Amino acid sequence: MQAYFNFSRFKKLVFSHWTEYKKRYLLFVIALFGIMFFGAICILLVDGRYAASEELQYALFHFCWITSACIFSGTFLSNLNDKSKGITYILLPTSIFEKFLCTLLYTIPVFFIVFTLLFYIIDIPYVALSNYIKYQDYLQSHSNNFGQYNNKFEPYKVISLFYDVQHETNLYSITTYRAFLQFFFVGLSLQAYFLMGSAFFKKFAFVKTILSAFVIMLFFTVYTFLMVKNNHVPERIVDNYFSAKPFIDSYYWICHAYVWYFKIGLGILFYIITFFHMKEKEI
Repeated sequence: MQAYFNFSRFKKLVFSHWTEYKKRYLLFVIALFGIMFFGAICILLVDGRYAASEELQYALFHFCWITSACIFSGTFLSNLNDKSKGITYILLPTSIFEKFLCTLLYTIPVFFIVFTLLFYIIDIPYVALSNYIKYQDYLQSHSNNFGQYNNKFEPYKVISLFYDVQHETNLYSITTYRAFLQFFFVGLSLQAYFLMGSAFFKKFAFVKTILSAFVIMLFFTVYTFLMVKNNHVPERIVDNYFSAKPFIDSYYWICHAYVWYFKIGLGILFYIITFFHMKEKEI
Protein backbone atom coordinates (compact mmCIF):
# COMPACT_ATOMS: atom_id res chain seq x y z
CA MET A 1 0.00 0.00 0.00
CA GLN A 2 2.80 2.43 0.86
CA ALA A 3 4.19 2.03 -2.66
CA TYR A 4 1.03 3.77 -3.87
CA PHE A 5 0.19 6.03 -0.96
CA ASN A 6 1.98 7.17 2.15
CA PHE A 7 0.39 10.01 4.09
CA SER A 8 3.67 11.49 5.31
CA ARG A 9 5.09 11.43 1.79
CA PHE A 10 1.90 12.87 0.35
CA LYS A 11 1.89 15.70 2.89
CA LYS A 12 5.45 16.61 1.94
CA LEU A 13 4.45 16.61 -1.73
CA VAL A 14 1.54 18.97 -1.07
CA PHE A 15 3.72 21.44 0.86
CA SER A 16 6.52 21.12 -1.68
CA HIS A 17 4.11 21.92 -4.50
CA TRP A 18 2.84 24.97 -2.63
CA THR A 19 6.39 26.19 -1.95
CA GLU A 20 7.30 25.91 -5.62
CA TYR A 21 4.16 27.42 -7.15
CA LYS A 22 2.80 29.73 -4.44
CA LYS A 23 3.83 32.91 -6.31
CA ARG A 24 1.99 31.76 -9.45
CA TYR A 25 -1.12 30.87 -7.47
CA LEU A 26 -1.09 34.10 -5.50
CA LEU A 27 -0.82 36.09 -8.74
CA PHE A 28 -3.70 34.09 -10.17
CA VAL A 29 -5.81 34.84 -7.07
CA ILE A 30 -4.99 38.56 -7.29
CA ALA A 31 -5.83 38.63 -11.01
CA LEU A 32 -9.07 36.73 -10.40
CA PHE A 33 -10.03 39.12 -7.61
CA GLY A 34 -9.27 42.12 -9.83
CA ILE A 35 -11.37 40.80 -12.72
CA MET A 36 -14.31 39.96 -10.45
CA PHE A 37 -14.07 43.33 -8.70
CA PHE A 38 -13.95 45.21 -12.01
CA GLY A 39 -16.88 43.18 -13.30
CA ALA A 40 -18.92 43.99 -10.19
CA ILE A 41 -18.21 47.71 -10.62
CA CYS A 42 -19.26 47.55 -14.28
CA ILE A 43 -22.55 45.85 -13.41
CA LEU A 44 -23.27 48.44 -10.71
CA LEU A 45 -22.57 51.28 -13.13
CA VAL A 46 -24.81 49.79 -15.81
CA ASP A 47 -27.79 49.16 -13.52
CA GLY A 48 -27.03 49.35 -9.82
CA ARG A 49 -30.66 49.09 -8.78
CA TYR A 50 -31.07 45.55 -10.12
CA ALA A 51 -27.41 44.52 -9.91
CA ALA A 52 -27.75 42.28 -6.85
CA SER A 53 -30.83 40.23 -7.59
CA GLU A 54 -30.54 36.72 -6.19
CA GLU A 55 -30.82 35.16 -9.64
CA LEU A 56 -27.99 37.32 -11.01
CA GLN A 57 -25.75 36.60 -8.02
CA TYR A 58 -26.29 32.89 -8.50
CA ALA A 59 -25.60 33.07 -12.24
CA LEU A 60 -22.44 35.14 -11.71
CA PHE A 61 -21.10 32.73 -9.12
CA HIS A 62 -21.41 29.68 -11.33
CA PHE A 63 -20.20 31.43 -14.49
CA CYS A 64 -17.12 32.90 -12.78
CA TRP A 65 -16.32 29.70 -10.90
CA ILE A 66 -16.58 27.39 -13.91
CA THR A 67 -14.64 29.76 -16.16
CA SER A 68 -11.80 30.40 -13.71
CA ALA A 69 -11.65 26.72 -12.66
CA CYS A 70 -11.23 25.67 -16.30
CA ILE A 71 -8.45 28.23 -16.80
CA PHE A 72 -6.68 27.09 -13.63
CA SER A 73 -7.01 23.38 -14.44
CA GLY A 74 -6.11 23.99 -18.08
CA THR A 75 -2.60 25.07 -17.11
CA PHE A 76 -1.99 22.90 -14.05
CA LEU A 77 -0.20 19.96 -15.74
CA SER A 78 1.45 21.94 -18.54
CA ASN A 79 4.86 21.23 -16.98
CA LEU A 80 4.54 17.59 -18.02
CA ASN A 81 5.16 18.65 -21.62
CA ASP A 82 8.20 20.73 -20.75
CA LYS A 83 11.36 18.62 -20.92
CA SER A 84 13.28 20.14 -18.02
CA LYS A 85 10.32 20.74 -15.71
CA GLY A 86 8.66 17.49 -16.75
CA ILE A 87 11.68 15.40 -15.83
CA THR A 88 11.91 17.13 -12.46
CA TYR A 89 8.26 16.42 -11.81
CA ILE A 90 8.54 12.78 -12.89
CA LEU A 91 11.59 12.17 -10.71
CA LEU A 92 9.92 13.36 -7.53
CA PRO A 93 10.20 10.54 -4.94
CA THR A 94 6.43 10.00 -4.74
CA SER A 95 4.06 7.62 -6.44
CA ILE A 96 1.99 8.65 -9.47
CA PHE A 97 -1.13 8.14 -7.36
CA GLU A 98 0.09 10.70 -4.83
CA LYS A 99 0.91 13.17 -7.60
CA PHE A 100 -2.54 12.70 -9.03
CA LEU A 101 -4.17 13.19 -5.61
CA CYS A 102 -2.13 16.36 -5.15
CA THR A 103 -3.42 17.59 -8.51
CA LEU A 104 -7.04 16.88 -7.52
CA LEU A 105 -6.52 18.54 -4.13
CA TYR A 106 -5.39 21.84 -5.62
CA THR A 107 -7.74 21.94 -8.61
CA ILE A 108 -10.97 20.91 -6.86
CA PRO A 109 -11.37 21.59 -3.08
CA VAL A 110 -8.59 24.17 -2.62
CA PHE A 111 -9.56 26.17 -5.69
CA PHE A 112 -13.27 26.01 -4.88
CA ILE A 113 -12.73 27.21 -1.29
CA VAL A 114 -10.46 30.08 -2.39
CA PHE A 115 -12.86 31.14 -5.13
CA THR A 116 -15.86 31.04 -2.77
CA LEU A 117 -14.03 33.25 -0.27
CA LEU A 118 -13.12 35.73 -3.02
CA PHE A 119 -16.69 35.75 -4.27
CA TYR A 120 -18.16 36.59 -0.87
CA ILE A 121 -15.49 39.21 -0.16
CA ILE A 122 -16.76 41.00 -3.27
CA ASP A 123 -20.42 39.98 -3.10
CA ILE A 124 -21.21 41.24 0.41
CA PRO A 125 -20.25 44.91 -0.24
CA TYR A 126 -21.61 44.54 -3.80
CA VAL A 127 -25.06 43.64 -2.46
CA ALA A 128 -24.87 46.38 0.17
CA LEU A 129 -24.01 49.03 -2.43
CA SER A 130 -26.71 47.80 -4.78
CA ASN A 131 -29.25 47.98 -1.94
CA TYR A 132 -28.13 51.52 -1.17
CA ILE A 133 -28.63 52.57 -4.81
CA LYS A 134 -31.98 50.81 -4.91
CA TYR A 135 -33.10 52.44 -1.65
CA GLN A 136 -32.09 55.94 -2.78
CA ASP A 137 -34.01 55.40 -5.99
CA TYR A 138 -36.96 54.13 -3.95
CA LEU A 139 -36.94 57.22 -1.71
CA GLN A 140 -36.73 59.59 -4.65
CA SER A 141 -39.52 57.88 -6.53
CA HIS A 142 -41.63 57.53 -3.39
CA SER A 143 -41.33 61.25 -2.69
CA ASN A 144 -42.72 61.91 -6.17
CA ASN A 145 -45.77 59.80 -5.26
CA PHE A 146 -45.24 57.23 -7.97
CA GLY A 147 -47.76 54.48 -7.29
CA GLN A 148 -45.47 51.63 -8.11
CA TYR A 149 -43.17 52.65 -5.26
CA ASN A 150 -45.81 52.76 -2.53
CA ASN A 151 -45.03 49.18 -1.59
CA LYS A 152 -42.54 48.19 1.08
CA PHE A 153 -38.85 48.39 0.23
CA GLU A 154 -37.32 44.92 -0.07
CA PRO A 155 -33.51 44.75 -0.04
CA TYR A 156 -31.58 42.07 -1.87
CA LYS A 157 -30.02 39.26 0.14
CA VAL A 158 -26.55 37.76 -0.14
CA ILE A 159 -27.05 34.35 -1.69
CA SER A 160 -26.30 31.10 0.06
CA LEU A 161 -24.83 28.30 -2.03
CA PHE A 162 -26.98 25.81 -0.18
CA TYR A 163 -30.25 27.32 -1.35
CA ASP A 164 -31.84 27.71 -4.75
CA VAL A 165 -33.69 30.83 -5.86
CA GLN A 166 -37.30 30.25 -6.83
CA HIS A 167 -37.85 32.51 -9.82
CA GLU A 168 -41.63 32.55 -9.40
CA THR A 169 -41.65 33.82 -5.82
CA ASN A 170 -38.08 35.09 -5.43
CA LEU A 171 -37.84 33.10 -2.19
CA TYR A 172 -35.34 30.53 -0.99
CA SER A 173 -36.03 26.83 -0.63
CA ILE A 174 -33.73 23.96 0.27
CA THR A 175 -33.22 22.38 -3.16
CA THR A 176 -29.46 22.19 -3.35
CA TYR A 177 -29.42 19.03 -5.41
CA ARG A 178 -31.46 20.73 -8.14
CA ALA A 179 -29.24 23.78 -8.51
CA PHE A 180 -25.84 24.02 -6.89
CA LEU A 181 -24.89 20.34 -7.23
CA GLN A 182 -26.02 20.23 -10.85
CA PHE A 183 -23.76 23.12 -11.81
CA PHE A 184 -21.02 21.62 -9.67
CA PHE A 185 -21.19 18.45 -11.78
CA VAL A 186 -20.93 20.53 -14.95
CA GLY A 187 -17.96 22.44 -13.57
CA LEU A 188 -16.27 19.27 -12.39
CA SER A 189 -16.55 17.65 -15.82
CA LEU A 190 -15.22 20.76 -17.55
CA GLN A 191 -12.37 21.00 -15.06
CA ALA A 192 -11.50 17.38 -15.70
CA TYR A 193 -11.47 17.92 -19.46
CA PHE A 194 -9.24 21.01 -19.25
CA LEU A 195 -6.92 19.20 -16.84
CA MET A 196 -6.67 16.34 -19.33
CA GLY A 197 -5.97 18.84 -22.11
CA SER A 198 -3.14 20.45 -20.14
CA ALA A 199 -1.51 17.02 -19.80
CA PHE A 200 -1.98 15.90 -23.42
CA PHE A 201 -1.30 18.95 -25.61
CA LYS A 202 2.33 20.02 -25.83
CA LYS A 203 1.89 23.57 -27.17
CA PHE A 204 -0.99 26.02 -26.78
CA ALA A 205 -2.70 23.48 -24.54
CA PHE A 206 -5.47 25.78 -23.36
CA VAL A 207 -6.45 26.95 -26.86
CA LYS A 208 -6.33 23.41 -28.26
CA THR A 209 -8.46 22.16 -25.38
CA ILE A 210 -11.13 24.77 -26.10
CA LEU A 211 -11.14 23.93 -29.81
CA SER A 212 -11.29 20.19 -29.18
CA ALA A 213 -14.13 20.67 -26.69
CA PHE A 214 -16.04 22.67 -29.29
CA VAL A 215 -15.55 19.94 -31.91
CA ILE A 216 -16.64 17.20 -29.49
CA MET A 217 -19.72 19.14 -28.41
CA LEU A 218 -20.64 19.85 -32.04
CA PHE A 219 -20.28 16.19 -32.99
CA PHE A 220 -22.24 15.00 -29.98
CA THR A 221 -25.01 17.55 -30.60
CA VAL A 222 -25.41 16.45 -34.22
CA TYR A 223 -25.26 12.77 -33.26
CA THR A 224 -27.86 13.17 -30.52
CA PHE A 225 -30.15 15.15 -32.80
CA LEU A 226 -29.97 12.56 -35.56
CA MET A 227 -30.52 9.70 -33.14
CA VAL A 228 -33.60 11.07 -31.41
CA LYS A 229 -34.88 13.84 -33.70
CA ASN A 230 -38.40 12.39 -33.83
CA ASN A 231 -38.73 11.49 -30.17
CA HIS A 232 -38.06 14.80 -28.36
CA VAL A 233 -35.63 13.07 -26.01
CA PRO A 234 -33.22 16.07 -25.79
CA GLU A 235 -35.97 18.11 -24.11
CA ARG A 236 -36.57 15.30 -21.64
CA ILE A 237 -32.84 15.08 -20.91
CA VAL A 238 -32.56 18.80 -20.17
CA ASP A 239 -35.78 18.87 -18.13
CA ASN A 240 -34.77 15.89 -16.02
CA TYR A 241 -31.17 16.97 -15.55
CA PHE A 242 -32.33 19.94 -13.50
CA SER A 243 -35.09 18.18 -11.63
CA ALA A 244 -35.63 15.26 -9.29
CA LYS A 245 -38.67 13.97 -11.15
CA PRO A 246 -38.53 10.38 -12.40
CA PHE A 247 -38.58 9.62 -16.11
CA ILE A 248 -41.98 8.33 -17.18
CA ASP A 249 -41.64 7.46 -20.85
CA SER A 250 -40.44 4.69 -23.10
CA TYR A 251 -36.97 6.21 -23.34
CA TYR A 252 -36.30 5.93 -19.61
CA TRP A 253 -33.01 4.05 -19.90
CA ILE A 254 -31.64 6.33 -22.63
CA CYS A 255 -32.42 9.53 -20.72
CA HIS A 256 -31.27 8.08 -17.42
CA ALA A 257 -27.94 6.96 -18.88
CA TYR A 258 -27.35 10.32 -20.58
CA VAL A 259 -28.15 12.32 -17.46
CA TRP A 260 -25.88 10.36 -15.12
CA TYR A 261 -23.16 10.15 -17.74
CA PHE A 262 -23.00 13.93 -17.94
CA LYS A 263 -23.45 14.40 -14.21
CA ILE A 264 -20.70 12.12 -12.98
CA GLY A 265 -19.42 9.65 -15.56
CA LEU A 266 -17.88 12.13 -17.99
CA GLY A 267 -15.77 13.86 -15.33
CA ILE A 268 -14.62 10.54 -13.85
CA LEU A 269 -13.67 9.32 -17.34
CA PHE A 270 -11.54 12.41 -17.99
CA TYR A 271 -9.78 12.04 -14.63
CA ILE A 272 -9.04 8.36 -15.29
CA ILE A 273 -7.57 9.20 -18.71
CA THR A 274 -5.45 11.94 -17.13
CA PHE A 275 -4.18 9.57 -14.44
CA PHE A 276 -3.04 6.93 -16.94
CA HIS A 277 -1.45 9.58 -19.14
CA MET A 278 0.55 10.81 -16.14
CA LYS A 279 1.51 7.21 -15.46
CA GLU A 280 2.77 6.81 -19.03
CA LYS A 281 4.85 9.95 -18.67
CA GLU A 282 6.44 8.58 -15.51
CA ILE A 283 7.30 5.30 -17.17
